[in-house]
Amino acid sequence: MIEMERKLPLRPRTPPLHSAPLPPTSNAHQFLSAIGRKCSVVNLDPANERTSYPCALDIRSLVTLEDIMADEALGPNGGVLYALEELQHNVEWLQRGLDGLGG
Repeated sequence: MIEMERKLPLRPRTPPLHSAPLPPTSNAHQFLSAIGRKCSVVNLDPANERTSYPCALDIRSLVTLEDIMADEALGPNGGVLYALEELQHNVEWLQRGLDGLGG
């Protein structure tokens, strides 16, 4: 029997920073809603300004990319990294939000 080695781990698809919202997110939300399933979308990308679906929890309610870029004199990439550091320092905010989503 020949065993094949898997070289790449399987990972969920995540969008690159500053990308437009992924249609699969919208499609999944529409599908789950249509069949009566609960679905909560959590947006952790501060550059994601346009969504065609409701975000149950959104990092932009904690920090905004525009404010960070203006206040800290950072570009978009530095602003996103700064926002994620803010999220790390405010992980309780994220935990409370996730706990509030129920199960």
